[in-house]
Amino acid sequence: SEMRPARAGGPDELALCDGAAALIVGNGGEGDEVAAEVEAVYSWTEDFIDRWRLPGEDQVSAGDAKFIQDYGYVRQTAATVEGLLAGAGATREDVGRVLIYAPDARTHAAICRKLGFPADAYPELPLVARMGDAGAAAPLLVLSEALQSAEPGEHILIAGHGSGGDAFLLRATDRVAELKERRGVAWCAGRARPISNYGKFLRSRELVAGEELNIFSSPSILWKESRQTMRLMAGKCRGCGEIQFPRQRLCTNCNARDDWDEVKLGRLGTIYTFVHDHLPPSPDGYVTMASVDIEGGGRLYGQMTDCDKETVSVGAPVEMTFRLLHKGEGYYNYYWKFRPAE
Repeated sequence: SEMRPARAGGPDELALCDGAAALIVGNGGEGDEVAAEVEAVYSWTEDFIDRWRLPGEDQVSAGDAKFIQDYGYVRQTAATVEGLLAGAGATREDVGRVLIYAPDARTHAAICRKLGFPADAYPELPLVARMGDAGAAAPLLVLSEALQSAEPGEHILIAGHGSGGDAFLLRATDRVAELKERRGVAWCAGRARPISNYGKFLRSRELVAGEELNIFSSPSILWKESRQTMRLMAGKCRGCGEIQFPRQRLCTNCNARDDWDEVKLGRLGTIYTFVHDHLPPSPDGYVTMASVDIEGGGRLYGQMTDCDKETVSVGAPVEMTFRLLHKGEGYYNYYWKFRPAE
């Protein structure tokens, strides 16, 4: 994951983007069903200063851009790819797709020219040109996007950069087709919403001081109630079948006492009612709270996210997403929020 702060108004403010990606790695045993198999790995290091941030500094610093491009990204990535091909005994014709890290579209094009693969081996429009420089998260982001359109048997070369480089040669398996319908990079990019003004951007990045709330939070309560709050385990009345969250001693429908079965709350629902609360501090100037009828039973009250005020309406379908709720007592508190469903 990567979230690098940049100087306000500087070029990095436009060039950098936040990103995160994670992959599940198999153990290589028989019957281990994976979407892609690792056929070769190459890694090397070289002391090379390009970008850095000293302790106590808020922004990223960088050296001479032309020197870093030619002798850093281009030269080092070429050496990484050559090392991988030599170690794997592979040629450029064996590789169907080439994925590389670059901080911008111009550097990406320069690296591609240096590597010498056929033009159709590279992305038609690299991810960095569409979303910006995601830093350490970029290699896995471009790989996850590529796997969603890969064909079984296709060889994919992916190379990262950083004081040297790391590279992998992967072969897509028959199970790669199962990824086509997953929610990947393209799905996330398609849900992006423009930020209406620069002040809102600064507030969302906490680059300007705002009102602070000291919200109560307790590690002992979080631990004690984690099954309910994190896993959303509700109660289902044995007498009438009413699903209630959070579970109380008395059923709100038939008044039965302490007669519950534990069930997991659904993750989809429709808005029963909502309100835009302008009192708490927020980059948007308001927080939308909604009461949602959960698919399968139960009703949950919580915050809306990833939406504009005009798009919220009674009866609209929503889904749950696990997000940062607040920083009460000086640490991060997470909980479930609602966002518009696909």
